[in-house]
Formats: sequence, C-alpha cells, structure tokens
Amino acid sequence: MVIHFHDEPTRTPDTEAGYLKRFKQLFNSIKKSTLEGDRKFTVAVFVDGLLEKRGSYRANSWRYNRNATIFGLQQKAMQEPGLSEQIARGIERLRTAPALRHDDDLPARTSSSKQNRFFEEDFERVCHLALSRRSSYAEPLTHFLHATMLTGCRPCEWPSAALTWRPIPGYEWELKVQNAKNSNGRGLGDFRILRWSQLSRDLVEHVNECIAMAESSNYPRMLATMGTLLADLTDQLFPNRDEHPTLYSARHEAIARWKSKYLWPGQTADERIAGLAMVAALAGHASDETATIHYGRPRRGRDRISAFPIPSADPERIAMVRQVFRFNQEVLRPDKKTQDFA
Repeated sequence: MVIHFHDEPTRTPDTEAGYLKRFKQLFNSIKKSTLEGDRKFTVAVFVDGLLEKRGSYRANSWRYNRNATIFGLQQKAMQEPGLSEQIARGIERLRTAPALRHDDDLPARTSSSKQNRFFEEDFERVCHLALSRRSSYAEPLTHFLHATMLTGCRPCEWPSAALTWRPIPGYEWELKVQNAKNSNGRGLGDFRILRWSQLSRDLVEHVNECIAMAESSNYPRMLATMGTLLADLTDQLFPNRDEHPTLYSARHEAIARWKSKYLWPGQTADERIAGLAMVAALAGHASDETATIHYGRPRRGRDRISAFPIPSADPERIAMVRQVFRFNQEVLRPDKKTQDFA
C-alpha cells in the first residue's frame, strides 16, 4: 500500500529534525509502557497510546505531536515497507483525531506566558525602564523594539534589510526584506516590500541602528540577551500578569495595527478582500488567512493615535496573495481544510 502525503507543504530541515526527535520520544515512551504491561507492541497499539495522551495536551501541542508522529510513521513506512498497511491505517486515525482540550483547560506552561500583543502604553513603559538601566543592551533593545513595531520584521529577517532600506520616488522610505517563512510555502515569495510616505527622524534612526545591529556577527547573542532583558523588564513592570510580551510580540502588534487600518466593520466584500491582501503582503504571508486567524486587532475606539505610521505594500506583491477566505455578509470564514499543517 502506498502512503499518500496529502500534498503537505515543504518543511524545513529544522522542522523535520524536530519532528523526528519528538516522534522518537513518543515512540520509545509508549513502547516502554506497552512492553512493561506484557503486551505486543504494534502500530495500532502505538497509535492507541498516543490517542490516550490527548487529554494532557493543549490543542496546539496535540497538533504538533500528531504531525510529528505522522511524519515519523511515514519515514518508518519507507524503511519498513512490510508495515505500510498498518501505518497507513494508523496515520488515517491520527489525521481525524481532534484535540480534546482547549488552551484554558490546563495549567499554565512556559509558552503560555508569552503575550502576542505589545500595547503601545506598555511598550513606552518598557522602553523608559530599559533606558534607566545600566545594561549595555538597553539602548539596542529600544532600537530593536521600535524598528520592529514599525516594520513587523521577524528577528531573523533584519540581516537582509541592510541594502534595501532607502528613499524612493513617491515615498520617503522603502524596505525590501526577505520572507523567513518562504522555505515552507507560507511566505509571499522570497521577499516583501513596505513603503512609507513619511517617517520621523527618530524612527528612521531606530531602523538604521537595528540594521547595523543585525549586520554584526554578534547578532544572535544580542537577540538572546535582549530577550532576557525584556523578560526582566516586563516581570518588574507587570508582576501580576500571567503573560508578558517577547521580542516577537512587536511583530504581532505591528500586524494588528495594520489590520486596524485596512479592515473595519461594514466593509464590502471587495473592500475586505483588498484589505486582507494588503495586510498579507505587508506581513509576507502567502495567503490572506494567516494574519486573520493568528494576529490580533487593536482595541477600537480606545487606542491613542499610534506613534508608528502604517506602511503600504507593493501592488505586484499584493496581487500575489492567495485569497483563502470566503465571506458571509460581515463574517469572515476560512475555507474548510482537508489537511493538517506543520
């Protein structure tokens, strides 16, 4: 029997290595408990064991473990063709097995303390406290956070921005940056383009400093140290909160701000489609679905005027965005999926 891979998107080598590592951990754990119970260890028994664990996983954790297991079983089927039929049945059971628990059903874990949003009033307090510290990383942290709140760049994307941050005719500034997620089919081509008609001198300087930092061979270590400093600052400022922003939260906040600009209640279907495509192009997403589902929206009617001007995207990049969402009056609904993604 041939095991079909359901046209899964290309995975990076790091993702596949992580999947195999997790698969081996699950495989060995369930095998050990099975043999200790004097039972025969088969593919069906292994799948049963994993399904029994669903109650201890949050939804995202279950999807990761399920996808890692499916990938590991597919590799095993190629190594041991005699198990192909058993593995195919096991994979089909896993593909149709939903999560049993929601995120708020279980006690908090480390990843649950990460706050996607970085509201500007919190942002200002963090930067003010950082600059009062004697840490040599305090000023680089404020440059990084300002630049990311403006551009929405991922930390790993800044090294690609050195030669493409420039004034162009019709705009004060343009940034062309590589899409980090393009290798697994989620990115909008190799790069995206953001343009601003006007930027303050301070914001331009923040971007310049962030680019210079990213060009340093010490950049990975700087990111780690700035992340630790940010955690220390937010722990001090918000001791009673369960979630604190991270370096990546600045990207989430930028995209949420863009959604507030380009998406609004009462839009026509054409306006909503155009707005979603604009946000996707600015974020570097291949479809209009990702930002809509996974990124928040600012609190309408309560936010002050933002210190970060909203960019526009290159029309050619906007035209490349795949429309995935369907519309029912004012309600956005994603197309039903027939596959699980890594």
